[in-house]
Amino acid sequence: MEALNDREVATAIWILIFVAWAFSKKEVRSAFGNFLDAFAKKVILVSFSLLVINTLASVWVLNQIGLWDSAQTKNTFLWFFGVAVVTFFRINKIADDRHYFKNAIKDNLKIIVFIESLVTFYTFPLAVELVFVPFMAFIGALLAVSQTDEKYILVQKVLNKIIEIIGISIIIYTVYRLVVNFNDFAQFQTILDFSVPIALSVFLLPLIYMFHVYMMYEGVFIRMQFSIKDEKLRTYAKRSAIIKYKLDLSTLRRWADALNRENIVASSDIDKLHKEIECLEAEEKNLPVVPYDLGWSPYKISSVLETAGLKVGHYKKLYEDEWFASSPYLEIGDGVLPNNVAYYLEGNRFAVTQLKLKMNINEQEQSAEAHSILCDLASTLHLHALESELTQGFKNAIMEGGNIEGQVKTKLVSVSTERWKNNRGYDVGFCISNI
Repeated sequence: MEALNDREVATAIWILIFVAWAFSKKEVRSAFGNFLDAFAKKVILVSFSLLVINTLASVWVLNQIGLWDSAQTKNTFLWFFGVAVVTFFRINKIADDRHYFKNAIKDNLKIIVFIESLVTFYTFPLAVELVFVPFMAFIGALLAVSQTDEKYILVQKVLNKIIEIIGISIIIYTVYRLVVNFNDFAQFQTILDFSVPIALSVFLLPLIYMFHVYMMYEGVFIRMQFSIKDEKLRTYAKRSAIIKYKLDLSTLRRWADALNRENIVASSDIDKLHKEIECLEAEEKNLPVVPYDLGWSPYKISSVLETAGLKVGHYKKLYEDEWFASSPYLEIGDGVLPNNVAYYLEGNRFAVTQLKLKMNINEQEQSAEAHSILCDLASTLHLHALESELTQGFKNAIMEGGNIEGQVKTKLVSVSTERWKNNRGYDVGFCISNI
């Protein structure tokens, strides 16, 4: 097994000091006991055991193809506790990130992984590392705290800049060492140092995906307790969802979301909802034509502002014949509470009858940029929805925060501004609707 470098030795020393200090506190010992009790639960033990088995199997495969040897034991050990275990305990957050797996694969292939590997290849002398390691840990802790509240946004920016400067400095130092001692770097063992963590991370993805699928279904099943009171009916719903959707988690989410708004009293209600979701998914692929007089196709009009950052979610039923979709807020500016804008669709089962952009001005000193962005968004939406340019009168109302209303073809177009009672901000709405 390869010896620890100075950075790893310094890290180990500080960890031992911290652990010794922490366990001298009675409350920490008590909390650790609670952690062990929680870890001893069957679901955690089984999951963690699968993590260990997956790592051992990955090491065996890499060893068989010549990408792992005993000198990689240290790197594998560090990867397991630095990547695999951390990922395992972040499963809840990963389950909420619909692009996690795509991004994870991309991140493992990016050149930045190569640079990070270079940075760990060359380290400072132990005396420097003993100062550098706790300093970076302190900066990291401050950064984590600053990300918990928007009021610390300025602190977060300063800390990110400090980390950026330190990172650039280390890379410069590493490149210098690489040029001076290239022969030390250009060895087969170094190639393994680069490739093994990346390969282990790739091999980890299927297991993480399995955990992701399990937790997605588990979350859906827990919510069923509130929407379906009858236990036998709930069991039928669970079984039918697994058979119907399998690994199609996007459609599962859509069905589960609809389930929470329905009055489920019989198995036929569950089957009916499955068919309804199936029809909606088919419509999104085939894009049915909606007559202009009735409104707009929700599947066509929802995507017109996507390139501007306003991606609308699924078009879904709210009540009997009231359907709705919306985008997340797009933040504008860098204030403590940034200005934002969102895109809304309202209508019935077959057509959107109202398109709306709503901008909230929380930071009035940065309102000019927000008004300009809203004007651009409104112009784009008007062009796609009505096939005509937005007139200057409407643009002026948006830019000045005014009110205007008028008929364009057979639709009603309006701009409305409302000042908030606390006088700390206002909102501006742009709307196109059936008359």
